Amino acid sequence: MAHLQGLKDMRDDFEHFLVGMDVLFEDLDDALASTPYAGPVAYDDASLARIEKFYLDFLAGKIRIQIGPQRMDRIVAAFYGEALRERRGAGTWVLAEDVHSEEYGTPVIHGWADGAMNFAPFVSCELQKSDRKPFIVGTIDYAVNLESIEASFFDEFD
Repeated sequence: MAHLQGLKDMRDDFEHFLVGMDVLFEDLDDALASTPYAGPVAYDDASLARIEKFYLDFLAGKIRIQIGPQRMDRIVAAFYGEALRERRGAGTWVLAEDVHSEEYGTPVIHGWADGAMNFAPFVSCELQKSDRKPFIVGTIDYAVNLESIEASFFDEFD
């Protein structure tokens, strides 16, 4: 019965995440405004790189803002997920309910490409906490251009 309660809590949190996404982006915009990374919350490469650098500097303690680490993770994960959806033009937020997956219990982007694995923005944030390296621009560009990249993958071997 505890597992069912845990799943209900995760689903409730997921619904709050979706409903509160606009507020998360307002918080991101406000946080950026007080830093050298001020600018619009947008999904082009320059904006992605700027916001990712902001997040990495936040993680490193190089900038101080009035948002706690867990809230910032939620904000950035929402931004990364929406960046993929907007740039790819496909994908739906779903709750990862496979107990064997590393993204279990977190919101993921499903169906952004035929046969593609879910994009797990919270896992991306966790990776950035450990390696402190930028990768989101390349990840989103890969997703956007997936078919052309895969179609030409073996060209260099011809």
